[in-house]
Amino acid sequence: MPANRKRSFRRSALLWLIMMAMTLGIIELLATVILAIQPNIFEGHATSLEDRNARLVTSITKMLEDRPDALAEFHGELGWRPRPGLDHGPDQINTQALRSRRDYSERPPPGVLRIAVFGDSFVYGSEVLTDEAWPSVIEQLRPRTEVLNYGVPGYGEGQIYLRFRAEGQDLNPSVVLFGVATPTLERIMMISAVFRSPGAATYDFIKKPRFLLDGDGLSLAPNHLHQLSDFERYVQDPSSFRELGVYDYWYEPLVYENWLFEYSHTGRLVFGGWAQLKRRFLDADRPLKGPRGGAAFNKSSSGFQILMLILKRFVATATDGGMHPVVLILPDGYSMERIRKGQSGIMDPVRQACRDEGFEFIDVKDAFLAQPADADTSAWFQHSFHYSTAGNRIVADWIRLEINRRGW
Repeated sequence: MPANRKRSFRRSALLWLIMMAMTLGIIELLATVILAIQPNIFEGHATSLEDRNARLVTSITKMLEDRPDALAEFHGELGWRPRPGLDHGPDQINTQALRSRRDYSERPPPGVLRIAVFGDSFVYGSEVLTDEAWPSVIEQLRPRTEVLNYGVPGYGEGQIYLRFRAEGQDLNPSVVLFGVATPTLERIMMISAVFRSPGAATYDFIKKPRFLLDGDGLSLAPNHLHQLSDFERYVQDPSSFRELGVYDYWYEPLVYENWLFEYSHTGRLVFGGWAQLKRRFLDADRPLKGPRGGAAFNKSSSGFQILMLILKRFVATATDGGMHPVVLILPDGYSMERIRKGQSGIMDPVRQACRDEGFEFIDVKDAFLAQPADADTSAWFQHSFHYSTAGNRIVADWIRLEINRRGW
C-alpha cells in the first residue's frame, strides 16, 4: 500500500475512533442526565449496585435494632410475624400475634362460630384502624361470630400457608379462609424484595421463605438465615447477598453480574430497562400476562403452578384437621376499576382454577360489583389499592351474607 494511502487510512481510522468516542460520551452523558432526573426509572431497576448495597445495609442495620413499636418482628421460618402485644397508632396486636384488641380462648364458646382468616395486608387491613378492618367489622355485624385475623402485611402465599400450617389449629376454628390477593404471584416467585423492588428506600425485612417446583410437588428453598445475627455478614459484604438470587425470579444476572451495569450509566439504562421489559412482556414465565392495563395472572407460569399446589395443600391440611377450607379472592382497587368497566379481572384465572379443582371460594369482586353502578369507587380504596374504611365494610358485609347463605 502506498505511503499516502496508509496515512489516509490511519487518519480515517483515527477520525472514526474519535467520532465513536464522542458519540459514546454523549450517550453516556445523556444517560447520566436521565438517571439524575428519573432515578427510579424502570421501577428502580436501573438503580446502581452501590445504591442497592447501601440500602440493603441500612435495612439490615434497622432490622437488627430493637424496635418495640415496629409492627412485625423477625421470624426464622416465616421471615417476619406480627409483634405480640403491640399497641401503636392504628395497629393493635394481641398476645397471640393476631390483629385484635383482645385475646381469644383456646376453644370458641358454645354456639359461637369461629373463623380464622390467613392472608396478607388485604386480610390484615392495612391503612385502616384495627376496628375498621373487615375481620373486626364482621365480629361487630354478626353476633356470636369470631373472626381471627392472621393477616400479615407483605406476606406471600408461601408464608401464608406456612403460618396456617404452624398455627391454624391452635385456636380451633371451624372455618378457615385463605386469602389470595393481587400481589400474590409476584411474591410467590421471589425470595427477597431487594431483587423485586430495587428502587425502594429501605426494606422492613429482606428475606422470606420461597416454595419451588419439585417434580409434581413443592420444596422450600434452602434457608440459612434462621436468626438475626445470620444477616450481619451482609452488612460487611452486601454484594454477597446476591447468592440468594438463584431462588428469585426477579434476580437479573445482567444487572448483578455485569461490569457495564456497575460502571456505566448507559449500561444501567439498557440492562435495567431490559430486565423490566423481559419480565413484564417477553418472558413466558412472567407472573402477569396480557396487554398493558389488561394483564391477568399467567396460568402457564411457575408462580401460578406453585399457587395451585399451595391451595391444594391448604385444602387438604384444613380438611384433615376438621376445618372447613375456603379460598378468599381479594382484588385491589386497580383490578376493580377494570372489572367495573366490563374488563376481565387480574385474578379471574384463580377463580376459574378454583372451580376446576372443586375448591370452595369467595370472590370479593362480587361484593363490589353488587354496589350501585353510579357509586364512587374511589371511596372504597386507599390509593386504588388497599380497602378503605368503606371498602372494608363492603367486604365484611358480603362475607357476612355468604356465611349466612352457606350455613357455616
